[in-house]
Amino acid sequence: MINSQQLILFIDIKKSSTQQAMFNYLIRRILYSLSVLLGVLLLVFALFRWLPDPARLTMGQRSDAESIEAVRRAEHLDEPLWKQFIFYLNDISPLSLYEDTPAHRAEYRYTPLFKIGEKTLCFKKPFLRRSYQSRRRVSDIILEALPTTLLIGSLAMLLASVLGIVLGVVAALKKNTPLDHFIVAASALGISQPSYFAGILIALLLGYWLKDYTGLNHSGSLYTLDDGGNAIFQAKNMILPLIALGLRPLAIIVQLTRSSMIDTLSQDFIRTAHAKGLSRKTVFSTRPAQCAQSGQPPPFRAGLLRYLRVLFLLN
Repeated sequence: MINSQQLILFIDIKKSSTQQAMFNYLIRRILYSLSVLLGVLLLVFALFRWLPDPARLTMGQRSDAESIEAVRRAEHLDEPLWKQFIFYLNDISPLSLYEDTPAHRAEYRYTPLFKIGEKTLCFKKPFLRRSYQSRRRVSDIILEALPTTLLIGSLAMLLASVLGIVLGVVAALKKNTPLDHFIVAASALGISQPSYFAGILIALLLGYWLKDYTGLNHSGSLYTLDDGGNAIFQAKNMILPLIALGLRPLAIIVQLTRSSMIDTLSQDFIRTAHAKGLSRKTVFSTRPAQCAQSGQPPPFRAGLLRYLRVLFLLN
């Protein structure tokens, strides 16, 4: 028989092996994540190398050769590609090596840690460099656009989820009726339309051709200034971007909800509920609706949000 000491020893060995397996799993996942991140960085770096000369994009077509060469030196574009990639990794890494000069402190906004030879190990936020066109910091441009992007994305997700579930439930309850056929056909049309193309059509139709009837603008800022210089929120300028962004997810949610609802309504407990005398409203407003909501709304792409912000000139 196994005594208590042997049992405790067995439990300790089992716990130790479990902890070691968990530690090995975490290490593998971290290394896998780092390798994926490195691959993405390498791909982005390679794609930007295929663009026209960044120095000429920055200075313009009419700039002189000396100015272009100065920009190339400042951006390390005169170095071999492998060195450019090393400089790129150094910029976006939180731990970086720089010469500790006032100009570098102002540009990279780092906190020096300790010196390593002629360089200084620094801690900083990832430096995404500067825009080729405006020469502004890319991180500042992203932070400036982030509130509007989050607002539009959140409202579009809410709009698509609510309307999609409601229309999907209605289509399921009215199965094989003209209303069901219309909702299914409209959702199929919405799925087939890319959001960027739908945005152009919506802006042209509702914001330009039918502007006198809709009262909507095909472009406009979220805030306007009154005579006193106070910012006024213009909610109507969000209507067209919300429609354009939420149209495709709405169509997907409609079809997911409809199929889930139809499958749920064919279950035995629904027929049992009807047989026990429960009203149609009680049966259809509880369990089927909950089961039909199992489909998850599709993610909203950041690039699409950025495109719609540019299309409708939202700031």
